[in-house]
Amino acid sequence: MPHSGLADVVYWLGSVSGKDVDKVSRFGLRLEPSERVSVPRWSDAVASLEARVSSKMDVGESRVYAFEVLAVYVKEGLYTRWGYDFSKVNLLLHGAGRTFYLVGRSVRARPLGELTSSPP
Repeated sequence: MPHSGLADVVYWLGSVSGKDVDKVSRFGLRLEPSERVSVPRWSDAVASLEARVSSKMDVGESRVYAFEVLAVYVKEGLYTRWGYDFSKVNLLLHGAGRTFYLVGRSVRARPLGELTSSPP
């Protein structure tokens, strides 16, 4: 998962083909070895998943992949038992084109035991 400061690099990475451009050199990516797969991880990412494709399905003009996650890595101090600590880092969410979004405010639901009526 890239953090909010990497918007330009994430956009650039998605705008060129690795067949035509050495993305690591062109965009100055720092990589580190993975533990369970042969592809390296991006050192500047907040979190990384190591996974293998378990199945794929063509849907119209797209192909959908299902993955088996083999390992998860999160930068030290950025994740708690409740999830990412957004007071320390924000994750980059792609909208469309050059537009990205950041995680906004949080909302907590009441515990199930406090349910007194049907939800609206």
